[in-house]
Amino acid sequence: FFQMLGFTKPPNEIVKELLAARPAEYCVSAFLGPERITRLAIVFREPGNPSFGSTLASLLVPHRQFDEGSFQKIGQILGIQANVVEYAASAEGYDACMGFEL
Repeated sequence: FFQMLGFTKPPNEIVKELLAARPAEYCVSAFLGPERITRLAIVFREPGNPSFGSTLASLLVPHRQFDEGSFQKIGQILGIQANVVEYAASAEGYDACMGFEL
């Protein structure tokens, strides 16, 4: 999918994790510049796998520890758990982020 749109193929471990996400819903967003797609993102809402976001982040940046504590604190304040994960490709490479949708 990413390759068809001009981005490098993600590593197999990441593809397997994306396929195992089991979200309640997802959305694909394509951002266009004057000549081509500049950013492609998949947003997973309510992933069925609770560790999906942290696992994806650790696969992308294996030398950094994901800060679960911060997300738990924010979740306690908001009264929900992190429920949105975005995986995106751009000219700079791949990125993943987690967040809260109220």
